Amino acid sequence: MSRNYTGLNANIILDSGKSFNDLGDYMNCNNEKQLRYISNNLKITFNRPVVYDKIEPTTVRFVMGYCLPQVCTSSYLNSISPSIIQRANGAIQNLTVALNISSESGL
Repeated sequence: MSRNYTGLNANIILDSGKSFNDLGDYMNCNNEKQLRYISNNLKITFNRPVVYDKIEPTTVRFVMGYCLPQVCTSSYLNSISPSIIQRANGAIQNLTVALNISSESGL
């Protein structure tokens, strides 16, 4: 990936994971003193039809890494996660989302 961009905003975008199970670039993020690396575990449970009239719960787990400003701590992100989860749960019927911001220093 080309690193022609300048400034911390570019690092936040380039060094963060872009999709599920993408941890981003831990080392580049930690090289910037104003940024911190945070990883999270995301668990999504939903009811899935198996055969005909049988439905069973299915759980899928993901991990993602984020490069964020130093002011964003895992405790702050965990404190706002209930509102994120509530919106996700309300957006899709029969979906349960659990979010755990798990690490500030690495994996």
